[in-house]
Amino acid sequence: TPRRLRIVTAWIGALAVLTPLAAQADFAAGMAAARQGDFATALAEWTPLAQAGDREAQMNLALMYEKGRGVEADPLRALELFLAAADQGHSLAAYWAGLAYQMGKGVPVDSDQAVRWFRASAESGHPGGIYELGYSYHQGEGVAADSQEALKWFYIAAALRWGGAIPARNFTEKELNAEQIEAASQAADAWFAAHPDILPQER
Repeated sequence: TPRRLRIVTAWIGALAVLTPLAAQADFAAGMAAARQGDFATALAEWTPLAQAGDREAQMNLALMYEKGRGVEADPLRALELFLAAADQGHSLAAYWAGLAYQMGKGVPVDSDQAVRWFRASAESGHPGGIYELGYSYHQGEGVAADSQEALKWFYIAAALRWGGAIPARNFTEKELNAEQIEAASQAADAWFAAHPDILPQER
């Protein structure tokens, strides 16, 4: 099977445009503290923002609970925060929510929910969600097994330089004939055409 991707998390994310300005300052203060390893301060800054519905604060707090940084690791709480941010269109949060359901972190394994959130992440252009959606199709987890559909998503993830996508693409190509490979390639091209703000880097 395609090589499984193990997650490597960076703690530095892009700052969202927050309102009011005080909230933006609080989020930035939390980010500065997290960069210095001061997760207690980050927790204090981000918690009220997350409770007020700020998706970037929810995402960052979720990672703290996922990794046990400044708080006791709590996969269920992490998932709740990932879902809160994902419900607001946060593609990275949707990817992490999918992983939680895929791996049974904080909840029982639920392949249907995993695919739901991988698809949401993928359609927002996150390469991790794209890769995992391809993997779900390849393995038949949460969807009917479909190597051609899997290859489409692996092509997209490889074009976005997601780790593990190229070996997965190469492995899956060996399962298909030339017509199926061409169809998957054309489907990947069509996906990029429908998402002009997401630019492929290689194929």
